[in-house]
Amino acid sequence: MILRTTSTVATVGLLILALAGSPVAKGQDGDGSADAASSRERAPVRATRGQERLAQALLARERALDRRERTLDQQVEDLRAAEATFQQKIDEMKSVREELQALLDKIEEVEEERVTKTVKMMESMRDKSAAAMLTEMDQELAVTVLDRMNKSAAGAALAKMDPKLAAELAAKLTRPITLGGR
Repeated sequence: MILRTTSTVATVGLLILALAGSPVAKGQDGDGSADAASSRERAPVRATRGQERLAQALLARERALDRRERTLDQQVEDLRAAEATFQQKIDEMKSVREELQALLDKIEEVEEERVTKTVKMMESMRDKSAAAMLTEMDQELAVTVLDRMNKSAAGAALAKMDPKLAAELAAKLTRPITLGGR
């Protein structure tokens, strides 16, 4: 905001009088002598039409600048409010992301526990029973279980399976590991 120490009208008026070379603005009488505590009253100085138009133009320009300043102040205020809202949304999204990551970690932990239990269960079964269960499982899960099983128990279970399915599972066991899993 612009701080003003005198009124705008007075400032513009003095400016016009000074530009016009008015004796009042110069602190002189009409005859050019200094006003030394004279009780004589000065004659009012009238501005010319050009000076009046200039004063009006300056006042109009100042009002326009004041409106522009208020508009800019409002825009800055609006931008700050939008920035605060945006930051709040970012914080909310980070919180949701952290919650989702925690849930995904928990799901992964539960799945890991299930696979570990399944591996232990398969290793304790007879070869024929383990082969029957592995045959009915989802192939990706069967590959994971076979990969974690004791190698002799996994080999015995594969030996009791249908040769075609055993070959498919063995091929999947030997494929290269990718970042997304097997």
